[in-house]
Amino acid sequence: MNRLGWIVLGAVGGVASAQALRRHLPERVLPAAASALVGAAAVYPVARRRTAGSRPEVVSELSSVAAGTAVAAFGMWRGGSTGRAIVAAGWLGHAGYDLVHHRGAGSRLPGWYPAVCAGFDVGMAAVLAADPELTDG
Repeated sequence: MNRLGWIVLGAVGGVASAQALRRHLPERVLPAAASALVGAAAVYPVARRRTAGSRPEVVSELSSVAAGTAVAAFGMWRGGSTGRAIVAAGWLGHAGYDLVHHRGAGSRLPGWYPAVCAGFDVGMAAVLAADPELTDG
């Protein structure tokens, strides 16, 4: 499958996941989406081989986790539709990170992973930003 196919597959998964949150945790969508954003950022450094990888790759990945955590915390602090918009923006930012990040030789992630993750992130962001039926939880 080509990169666009992986992105589309990821986007379908992101929309489905956001809709599952909406259906099963209607009052907890914002905290669940914020927590998942931090988890999505943490995948890259967690998947790194202990001693492999260049310093710039490691710093980039850890900076992504810090940024995702800050955005998630700020979104939770603001709450409501503003908080959802902030967390949605964080998901879009992570999609951009996925598309430009170079995993390097030290990563255990497969080559298709960044494209799937970028699509997932966009799907999640779209539902968070556009669904007026989401609760402010």
